[in-house]
Amino acid sequence: MCVEMNLPSQRGNALTHRMLKMTLLETYEKLLEELAIPLGGEMVFRFCDKGHNHSYLPFYQGYFEPKKQQATIIEIGVMTGGSLLLWQRWFDQVKATGIDLRAGYNETFAWQQEIAADYHWATDTTDAKFIPNLAPVDFVIDDGLHTLAGQWATFQNYWRFVKPGGTYFIEDIETQLNADLLRDRISQRLGDAVTIEHYRGHTREDDQILAVTRKIK
Repeated sequence: MCVEMNLPSQRGNALTHRMLKMTLLETYEKLLEELAIPLGGEMVFRFCDKGHNHSYLPFYQGYFEPKKQQATIIEIGVMTGGSLLLWQRWFDQVKATGIDLRAGYNETFAWQQEIAADYHWATDTTDAKFIPNLAPVDFVIDDGLHTLAGQWATFQNYWRFVKPGGTYFIEDIETQLNADLLRDRISQRLGDAVTIEHYRGHTREDDQILAVTRKIK
């Protein structure tokens, strides 16, 4: 079915965020403030662009809220690890795994020391011969290759790790045509076993996500 850079008092801040029940977007903006990263600058993109260059965080809020107390996430495309830090700050408990084609972070920052995640570096998610041995998770976020071929190959390899009731997100779909093609391919392959939601943002052409949720039998 388808429907259309030093952190002060890091642990204390994380606890404060949870007590105040901040939204993902508010937590993101608070992190930028702590890191002295101005909105609109290049550093926002280098940290995490999900709440600025893209408008994804309010969309994610609806999916993440039921798992606020405890969640498991695989994120493909680590860059500097900013979004991993964001998930860690917002969820009460989260077990995160980062996967990237690079051999490590593409830049080094002091705040990366706070990130508690497992990593699979130098991993080509489009290659079925090199799929890591991972446990099923609540959410898979594909923020890796943004080409149609890369997103489809990665989906075929990593959909297996989504729990019943969990969701696989394909971020930064470059065009409406690519979104339609991915949706059609997924529907043909998985049929009524999933629901698919297409999110189209407002900031730019590639401000698009497909959210594919595995139905609970």
